[in-house]
Amino acid sequence: MDIGRRFDNDATFQSIRIEPYIEATARIHPDLAEPLMLLAQDTLAAKRTLVHGDVSPKNILVGPKGPIFLDAECAWYGEPAFDLAFCLNHLLLKMPMDPGSERRVSRLF
Repeated sequence: MDIGRRFDNDATFQSIRIEPYIEATARIHPDLAEPLMLLAQDTLAAKRTLVHGDVSPKNILVGPKGPIFLDAECAWYGEPAFDLAFCLNHLLLKMPMDPGSERRVSRLF
């Protein structure tokens, strides 16, 4: 089966990722609404590869041969940059609450 058709979950991905993160931010910050809505549109239109959709620290285990990604209920065929951006967002937002986290996160790069 074609992976693009199997993971054609635009409606779900839009409702649980695009709307609560990008579109909600656009409503709260009208001065940023135009570029944010364009980002949402471009993200949904990009059909490049299988995307996990929930790459956050709580969903990554360290396995003997590398990372193991869990909890892919919103896996989607689309823009792979979403996974990186989603994970970085989690890391950056939690840094102020975790002393020393900047040093640990910077070692990742």
